[in-house]
Amino acid sequence: MGERGKEITAEKAEKVVESLRAMFAYEWLEIYYFLTASWRMTDFAGKRVAKFFREEGLQDLKSVEKIAKRILELGGELPLNFDEVVSIASQHYPHNLPERDNTIGHLEQILKFERQEIAFLQSLCSETFGKDDVSFMLFSELLQDEVGDEHKWQQLLKKEGG
Repeated sequence: MGERGKEITAEKAEKVVESLRAMFAYEWLEIYYFLTASWRMTDFAGKRVAKFFREEGLQDLKSVEKIAKRILELGGELPLNFDEVVSIASQHYPHNLPERDNTIGHLEQILKFERQEIAFLQSLCSETFGKDDVSFMLFSELLQDEVGDEHKWQQLLKKEGG
């Protein structure tokens, strides 16, 4: 990052990096959840939903990449092992997977995740607004994606009878 970029963010960089690391960890666990859930849903309804879960997990990799780049731009460090990822994310992320082939349970759990993520991103937008415009724009973009995802999962849950 250049000198002017450092001047703009220097005051809040440590706090922003902490928030970015939490978001990075959260996204990684969400990817893990989407992919693991997709493999566990083997009944007819689950196979339909599993396709969406796999696609979403792969899409979230793009978010992880953007977050990682911003952490490094600000001079932060990425979590270096999965234990650290789980430790950081567990402050924000529910842990338990529903029973195998419980398609409705998986969709309900995803909605809980999305709503927690939306609340977390809203707070990050508030914290960075007017203080770190680059991070604010990233958090805003992620928030917009998650709001759209919540709607998608709500519609799919209704379609599946939940």
